[in-house]
Formats: sequence, C-alpha cells, structure tokens
Amino acid sequence: MADGADAPTVSVVIPTVGRPSLRRAVDSALAQTRPPHEILVAFDGTAPAADPTPWRDAWPDRPVRCLVAGDGGPTATRTTGVEAATGTLVAFLDDDDEWLPEKLEVQVGRWRAERAEVPYPVVISLCVDVDADGKVLFVPAAGAATRRPAGGLADRLFRRTSLRQRTALGGSSSILAPRDLLRAEPLDAGLDLHEDWEWLLRADRRADARVSVVERPLLRYRLNRPGTSAGSPGKGWWDSVAFARSAGLSRRAYGDFLLTVSAPIAAAHGARRDALRIAGTALRQGRPGLPAISMFTLLMTTPAGLRWRLGALAQKLLG
Repeated sequence: MADGADAPTVSVVIPTVGRPSLRRAVDSALAQTRPPHEILVAFDGTAPAADPTPWRDAWPDRPVRCLVAGDGGPTATRTTGVEAATGTLVAFLDDDDEWLPEKLEVQVGRWRAERAEVPYPVVISLCVDVDADGKVLFVPAAGAATRRPAGGLADRLFRRTSLRQRTALGGSSSILAPRDLLRAEPLDAGLDLHEDWEWLLRADRRADARVSVVERPLLRYRLNRPGTSAGSPGKGWWDSVAFARSAGLSRRAYGDFLLTVSAPIAAAHGARRDALRIAGTALRQGRPGLPAISMFTLLMTTPAGLRWRLGALAQKLLG
C-alpha cells in the first residue's frame, strides 16, 4: 500500500440508482470536518432511472465526479468506484444515507492508530436509524472506544443484546477501508445480499487486516422495511440463510441472525411459512438469545408501526 499514514486522502464512493436522496448523501460528504479528496458517484448502468446527466453539474467547483458502472447491482457499482478511486482510503456511502459531519475525521483518526499494529485497518461505526421520511427511530448510546470486538467481529455484527432489529452498525455506509485492500480483496461480485458483511468478515480473517469498531454513531442510516431494499432479491431470505451457514458464525450469532435478519426478509415478502421454517432452523441448529427470540415473536404477532412505538417506549424507559 502506498504509504499515506501522515496525510491519508479519502475517496468517497456513492453507488446510486438515481434516487433524489442522492443530493443529501453527497452534501453530507462535502460537509465533513475532514474534507474528502474526491467523491465518486457511481451510477448503476442497468437501472432505468440511473441517468448521470442531470447530476454532472449539480456540484460545480466541488470534487465530485459521476461514473457509470457497466454491470448492475450494488457490488458492481461500488467496485467501479473503487477502481476509479485515487485516495489512500475509500469510504462507502449509500445514496439514501447521510454522514454526520465528523464521520471521516473520527474514522481516519482510528485508522491512523490501527496502522501502528496492522497494515490494512478497516473502520466501521454505529449509526442513527431513520425512517423513509428522515424521522429518527433510534439513537444508539455511545459506548467504549472498541477496537477489536470482544467475541470476534461476527458476534459484534450479529448477536442481539436488546429488543432491536439491528445492532446499530451502519452497514456499507460506515465502512472506511484502504483502497489497496479493497483491490486485493475485492467485494464478491456474485453476491446481491449481505455483500458488505461478507467482505468485512473476509477482510477481518486476513493476517494483514483488522476491522475495528468506533462505538459511536457517525451516520444516519435509512432503515427500509426488511426485504424492500435493492439488495433483497425475490426469495432472498434463502440466500440470507446460505450466507449465515457459510459465514462461520458462533451458534448464538447464527441463531440470532436467522431470527432477526433472514426470517424478517421472508415475513416482509408475505412468506410467513418460510419465516417459521427459518425460525425452526435457528432453534435447532443455533442458540439464539432471548432478545432475538422476543424480536421474532413480535415480528410475527405485532404490526410494524406498533413494533416501532414499543421499541421507542422501551428505549425511553431504558434511557
């Protein structure tokens, strides 16, 4: 890796299908207290609405470039951005998410500290959950300044410790990684689901890399109903189960993942019988904790709006 520890530059890669929210995403990257070197807006060339023409002059005199990915899907589009990046580091940002102003400053600081111990540090962070209208749904409490997660990265990603759908980690929009690592260990182009988690686990297994966690929210993550994102293809819940089986998870993380990730995708598509089958697998082959079991029970018995209100009330009561 070209040494940039003293003055690393950051290329921001924003994969997009041309949603109006793209403007907010780019503006949040431009508003960073540690400005990025460049912002690469990579349009999915197979998406009907992904026309870069109206966006090419949207940020005059700012370091924003529009690219078009020839292949479709979020992985191929991100890879197009990585290949064009010239910065020491690459930070991904989905086109419907927004960074908080200090995101890059905090993560680059952590990256510098980790460089003393490992050549290719990767840094992720917590996030604030918001709904489709930008209303805040959940703000995680900042915790200890974790570097190497206790119990391993997979447990930190997938074990559920409270009555929440997620673990407050911001997915691909939270990832800051060395450009050279992303080129040596590229995203799996064959995956349309959980490709960011798969890459993080694979990178963390390398002897020359490490994923560390900043235990504070650094972005606003737009939380879609399970199964409605672009990365959730038809019957994608079985792809989700296959990912969990191949990921080398502990029995606790495996059971929790099936109940709180794979089964909700099936339920959101109306495949309640498949959701119950996945739950049965979680109980037989995994060891899910009480929070995950409770969350799945709420999923199957309680309307979504009421679940959010109960979650907000629980958060308020727990402080």
